[in-house]
Amino acid sequence: MTYEHHNLFFSNQFPNAATHCDQGSCGFSVYRNVLIQWDEDHDLRIMDFIDALPKVLRKNLVVVQEHEGNINFVWSLFVPRGYESEKMVDVPDGDCWYIMSSIVCCKYYVI
Repeated sequence: MTYEHHNLFFSNQFPNAATHCDQGSCGFSVYRNVLIQWDEDHDLRIMDFIDALPKVLRKNLVVVQEHEGNINFVWSLFVPRGYESEKMVDVPDGDCWYIMSSIVCCKYYVI
């Protein structure tokens, strides 16, 4: 079997914004092929946010974490316009989150 590409990322690329629990205690979920890195309050609006993303952006998103009105992204191919660090993004319930971090993970090709 030949793979076109795969993404390799490291734990130090994870946002880890949780301040009230060790990340091992907060946990992770995979939702729509996006790794959600939870914080202590497990704000389920992150799933609504993922659902509201255009499909092309959702396919590019690897890891996301919301924490106290801030959001962090790890992308596969590129940081989409409007999702750069220090910008605001709208949440489907009418709220908005501040983007603390928005980075691209390493990408390796298998030939």
